[in-house]
Amino acid sequence: MLVWLRSPCAAGIIPEIGGRIYGYKLSYDPREIPYELYKRHAKIFKLAPYTHQWLHEKYGSDFEPIAFTYDEIMDMPYDVSHMHAEKMHLGFRGNPSIKKLKVAIRRSLRSK
Repeated sequence: MLVWLRSPCAAGIIPEIGGRIYGYKLSYDPREIPYELYKRHAKIFKLAPYTHQWLHEKYGSDFEPIAFTYDEIMDMPYDVSHMHAEKMHLGFRGNPSIKKLKVAIRRSLRSK
């Protein structure tokens, strides 16, 4: 999960990630944290957008210019979800249901 601290100009140390994390208005990149940590402390985090550069670094494919948060995945149209699933190498063949695509994308982004 890509996150910032919810407090816009705050900075803090979270022992589980072994480093500093900053508020979303400061000029620092978001931090990637495990999904379980996000669920435990969701009130202190703000979701950061996954950008095409970040997706390229993680999956090695060239993505169209896009930015979306973890929660926005469920609002993506089918063709965009299908394109991302292909570029993320999720192994779908044919035309899977939109729910399968979105759940697979979310699981892939949660894994570290």
